[in-house]
Formats: sequence, C-alpha cells, structure tokens
Amino acid sequence: MLEDRWQGYPPEVGSWLARCGVSPLGRLGAAVDAGYRHGMTTGDFVVVTTTHDDETKARELASAVIRDRLAACAQVYRVQSVYWWDGGVQDSAEWRIDFKSRASLADRLSARIVELHSYDTPEVVGVPVITGSAAYLDWVAAETRS
Repeated sequence: MLEDRWQGYPPEVGSWLARCGVSPLGRLGAAVDAGYRHGMTTGDFVVVTTTHDDETKARELASAVIRDRLAACAQVYRVQSVYWWDGGVQDSAEWRIDFKSRASLADRLSARIVELHSYDTPEVVGVPVITGSAAYLDWVAAETRS
C-alpha cells in the first residue's frame, strides 16, 4: 500500500518511491519530501543505473534506450565492481550506465534494460532526482516520451 505521506506526490512518483522501499520516515524520504515541499524538485525525474561487462555492449544498450526515448541521456563510464556471485566474491571491471529520465517512465525503462541486457540478473536501480537545474530537467522532459 502506498504510504500516506507519499499521497501528495504525482501517483507514479509516490508509488515508485513506495515500491522502491523509500520510507517517508527515512533519511532519503525526508530529503525527497523537503526538496519537494521547497520547490527544489518536482519529483518527476529519476536516474536509473545498470552495469555491463563490455564497453561496446554498454554503449549499444545506452543508444537503444535513448533511441526508444525512454531516457534523454546516458552516461557510460568504467567502474570496478566487487560483488557476490556464484558462491564467491567477484572483482571485475564493468561499464556503468546512468540513464536520466522521467519518473513516469521508470518502469518501462527498467523493463527495457532487462529485456536488452545479457546478464542473468542485471543491476537496475533507480533513484529519484532530489534537485536539478530547471533548464536541464525541462530538457530531460522534452527529450523523453510523454
């Protein structure tokens, strides 16, 4: 159930925050709420992150999502990931992709990433944008599906 405090947010934002486990009583919830109440954010934008083990495939994934207009921008950069997989600690180079998009597209964007990704269990993590320049956020809105 959508927590009462998220009720004043646009429905797709409040339900997305609740599904992501963001509690209105937690630190992130408090920051989101404070930013929202003080006009620092509209709550309409997210950054969705995934990783890939191959730079070419990461760039292809980024391009496909941008072509689909599910995100306005994707940043692709090298990271070193340490994680538990197949019964042990893994340490490997990966390519991180940060997609800038509308909150209303978060579910479709996440599903498209999973659909196109070659990993069995790809990382797909979205976080709400707490603040941002109005001009940049207007550009993100203009360059994504409505």
